[in-house]
Amino acid sequence: MREIVLPRAIRASVPPVASTLIALLKNTSVAAVFGVPEAAAQMKIMSNNHADERWGIFFGIALMYVVPVELVSLVAISLERRWRIA
Repeated sequence: MREIVLPRAIRASVPPVASTLIALLKNTSVAAVFGVPEAAAQMKIMSNNHADERWGIFFGIALMYVVPVELVSLVAISLERRWRIA
C-alpha cells in the first residue's frame, strides 16, 4: 500500500486540496490569523482616518490576500511537477 496506493492517491489529491485551500484563503480574512479585526473593516477605518494614503492601504490589504494564495499555488504546482507521471 505504501509503495503503490499512497503515491497515486497523493498525486491525485494535490490539485483539489490546493484548490480548496486557496478558496479558504480567499473567503477568510487573513487578518483574523494575526488577531486583528477583520481586514475589510480595518481597511475602511484606516482609509477614513488617512484619506491621503488610501491607495497604499488598498494595496496593502490586497497583498494580505494575494501573497498567501500565490504561495499555496506555487507549492501545489511544484508538487504536481515533482510527482508527475512520465
